[in-house]
Amino acid sequence: MSFLPARLSVFFVLIGLASCHNILVFMPFGSHSHKATLIPLIQGLLERNHSVTFITNQESTDLRYHKMMYNLDEVVVPNLNYSMLDPESAEQNFFEIAAKQSIRSQLKIFSHLSGQVNRVLDQTYSDAGVQSVLRHGQFDLLLLSQVVSYAGYPMAWHFQCPFILSSPNVLMTDSAYLLGDSEHTEYVPFFLMALTDQMNLVQRVINTVVTHLLNFYQDMFVFPRLQPAIEKYFPGAPSLIEMKANITAAFANTHPAFSYPRAYPPGVVELGGIHCRPAKPLPHRLEQFVAESGSAGFIVFGVGSIIPMDEMPREMLDVFIRVFSRLPQRVVWQWRGFNKPANLSDNILLVDWLPQQDLLGHEKCRLFLTHGGLLSTQEAIYHGVPVLGLPFISDQLLNMDKAVRDGYALQLRWNEIQDKLLHRTIHELIYQNSYVENVRRRQSLLLDQSESPLERGLYWAEYIARHGGAPHLQLGSRHLNRFQRSLVDVYLILAAIACLLIFATWRCLGRFEFVARLTKLDFF
Repeated sequence: MSFLPARLSVFFVLIGLASCHNILVFMPFGSHSHKATLIPLIQGLLERNHSVTFITNQESTDLRYHKMMYNLDEVVVPNLNYSMLDPESAEQNFFEIAAKQSIRSQLKIFSHLSGQVNRVLDQTYSDAGVQSVLRHGQFDLLLLSQVVSYAGYPMAWHFQCPFILSSPNVLMTDSAYLLGDSEHTEYVPFFLMALTDQMNLVQRVINTVVTHLLNFYQDMFVFPRLQPAIEKYFPGAPSLIEMKANITAAFANTHPAFSYPRAYPPGVVELGGIHCRPAKPLPHRLEQFVAESGSAGFIVFGVGSIIPMDEMPREMLDVFIRVFSRLPQRVVWQWRGFNKPANLSDNILLVDWLPQQDLLGHEKCRLFLTHGGLLSTQEAIYHGVPVLGLPFISDQLLNMDKAVRDGYALQLRWNEIQDKLLHRTIHELIYQNSYVENVRRRQSLLLDQSESPLERGLYWAEYIARHGGAPHLQLGSRHLNRFQRSLVDVYLILAAIACLLIFATWRCLGRFEFVARLTKLDFF
């Protein structure tokens, strides 16, 4: 009888292992902020005893414990550092590009990123660790980052498993269509344009053209260029267009608290704010600095993980230093770069590493100066801190435009940075109560959920793995083309029938008039 508890323990462990899955997470290319939306999901899956293989371009310090527990296999692909700027281009400075507000410069950035896909494919699939995964792996689910996602489509085909696209931003333009829905360009703004969900006719035309042109460019020009590389590593693989059409579901980093609401098909799950968490205690030196700010509090200034602060033009840098030195608040300034300014007042502290959420969640935090990245915007709402947006490129423009409309932020363009304007804007955000009230209203909307984004993501990942891709949730419209989904064919038939009825009526009336004239009866 003494062996019974031990046997029961083994039994329940075996039952638990039987319900666990082998999950492949594929993100060989992307920035730290892109990765931040996947790490909580991976941690949650590991804590539920699933086995995870994570293909990435940088070692995950947050996952070291799980590597020791042997249910995580992290395959790091070297030399795939994420860079938005072309090293061969003359334009090598984000601050100068943003100050110019040049569409040409921003198009160069996205052209450079688009050109990285071949490099990602070659370096990823030629890596010995990835080759080992391809030869020996067996998976129930593929979680695929939507950053250069086409590089991962062959993985789902190779392992014959369902796959979920995980977007670090809003749902990308073709994801809803692949799941059987429409892009809804009548009210869903293109994620790289500062439009709203209330567009006029001209804006709707531009929004629709840009959205569909991007899809057309990807299918007609990008995918054919990548197909030889796909066939090199995956002989017999179908086209990328065919492989991406097998998408099972999508995770979107959205929530109505900070994103424009939209209709979603059953396969889309909103996980906006999944990386947000309560503040932790600050390191001693940092806590001492902010604690001594008194009732004035402090300001956090950071522009993300890929922009070196020391590239800022000297004239612009001097403006920030002069304005900060005049403030009663203290300033914690994230400084990525080697050349640190020397002429700083005592109320400014430069830090190489910014524990952003711990600072934003501190009771003395009064304002957040940010580039307007989506994760930073979400963290500001989660911790209830007003925002001064200084957007550079891409979705940052849309994020900050939405934040301003929601009343908890103001924004300045980099070519507008001047002493008086910067000081006045900071003063207004700190001392006008409406900004705090509006951000706390957004905070309450974000926190008022029946389940956390992490719980929701884990449930749906496990559900899709359990049910072999959950085909019962797939819309029948996935098998229709764009014209059929928009009922263009139906409307054409109805229009043809209406025209036929009008023509027949006209002919009948004409014949009746002719007969009446013959009988000399003037009915008209």
